[in-house]
Amino acid sequence: MITYAELTNAVIENLEISSSDLARFKVVSSINSAQLTLLNILPVEWLKDAVKTTTFNLLKDFKAYQWPSDFIRVRQIWLDYSAAITTTNVGNEASRYDDERFMKAFYGIGSAAYPFYEHIESGFAIDPIPTTDSGSDDTNGNDISVADGGRMRYVWRIPDIASGSPNQDSMMDDNLKNLLVWRGTSLAAMVENYNQQLAAEMNALYQDELKNFLPKEE
Repeated sequence: MITYAELTNAVIENLEISSSDLARFKVVSSINSAQLTLLNILPVEWLKDAVKTTTFNLLKDFKAYQWPSDFIRVRQIWLDYSAAITTTNVGNEASRYDDERFMKAFYGIGSAAYPFYEHIESGFAIDPIPTTDSGSDDTNGNDISVADGGRMRYVWRIPDIASGSPNQDSMMDDNLKNLLVWRGTSLAAMVENYNQQLAAEMNALYQDELKNFLPKEE
């Protein structure tokens, strides 16, 4: 975890501004923008505190499900059409549907043993569609096919850093501090066209460091 003070003080020092200019140069929002970018692009092995696993019910005749409210991007989805997913029953991992790879339409391509999912607006669809009613309902009164029949691993939007009592520190690993500081400095340096040269220099440092965390191109 990287403290609020560490991040803001480092950016202020790079900008060569007073702490009283924190708001003027949007230092905090610039760091949070950098944090959000990293949550979107970094492999999950660098985001251990920003990865959640949750279960969800499979609902009879429901093909579409919403992402969690704190969702950023999905990593894996597992489905079991006959029993709850637990630590001992991991279910079957669903493959992401790609219409450029598969000649067949999405619905009808999957089976209970080899399920699929695809992104839709505000959520995801699954195939096959659950058809058996277990006799119980969820909180909205929908018929449950399998309680906890789905499990999802996803990157979630960790809290923004913020001042307060106590301060909200960044939940990111310490080895990502330079990325947050350099990207945050670059964005803040562009506020009010303050220092374009510094913005470019900090962005160059950020891009060079970022290569150490991304998969190598073959």
